[in-house]
Amino acid sequence: MSKDFERAIQSALDGELTEYNSSLLNQTLGSDSNALETYCGQMHMHALLSWRSGILDSKSRGKDERKGSSFATKSHIWSWSGWAAAALLILGFVFFSVMPSPATAAAALDIMRKAAQAGDRTYSISVVKGDSKIAMKNGHAFTYEGAKLHLRGERQFVLVLPISEGGERITGSDGIVNWDIVGHGPVKQTNDLARFRSALPGEQQDAIFLDLTSSLNQLSSDYDLSLVNIADDQAQARLVARKKSTNIPGPRVMEFTYRRNSGVIVELILQGLPRAKGGPEALRLTLTSEAPLPEKFFTHHAHHEPSRSIRDESPSPQN
Repeated sequence: MSKDFERAIQSALDGELTEYNSSLLNQTLGSDSNALETYCGQMHMHALLSWRSGILDSKSRGKDERKGSSFATKSHIWSWSGWAAAALLILGFVFFSVMPSPATAAAALDIMRKAAQAGDRTYSISVVKGDSKIAMKNGHAFTYEGAKLHLRGERQFVLVLPISEGGERITGSDGIVNWDIVGHGPVKQTNDLARFRSALPGEQQDAIFLDLTSSLNQLSSDYDLSLVNIADDQAQARLVARKKSTNIPGPRVMEFTYRRNSGVIVELILQGLPRAKGGPEALRLTLTSEAPLPEKFFTHHAHHEPSRSIRDESPSPQN
């Protein structure tokens, strides 16, 4: 049993459970049956000792004795009942406040899914850990630091990535056509909605933040979910998703901070990103705007001059 886990239990017993310790208890108790047994045993012992200390309080006992044995007996019964009820209440509150609730996690996913279907969102991207750059075929490199991601609905997006040597790589989709523009090069477009998405953060696990609706079942089945309260902001909560197996593709941990009332994701942290092509190990997406974007913003025409050449790379129809 780790020292951190023991300290987390003690902080729960003391009524001083921090956000970090709550998250640690959530993770450990949901995956380690021995830890759960230890936790329950300590909670039970703490409740029992609290009850006994109340029964054996010398002042209360002295008062009861002076008032007669019959009254003392009744007083002991009421004292025992009160302590037992209080102990059970404390035990239940602490236990259920730190244990992950699948129903509550599912509800959080559901409200985030509904929010993703409505309104435009703009996120800034920053690198939490690892190299911010990924090399391109032309020898230049684009960077995630300072990148912006615009979202509309489930399938429309525009990702703007600065190029270290100057210019931008802009990749997007209007839900019908995917397209990619690198610097002053031609516009590449395709009706294959799986193309030009490799630069998207988390794309290796189908970009959960882009298509939360269709990814809901995958997230629920492939990740252990837990909710964490944000101590200094009751209007928001955080859903932490930890991958159950290394055989499952995608980020190792995802942390969604969202508004309780609307489900809008205000921050998403992706940790343990696949790095077959290099790049960052962890990224943070921060909501910067919910202002409506122009109607044609998610088409490539909104991001280049009319004279730019367009190359259609749609797959050939199967005969």
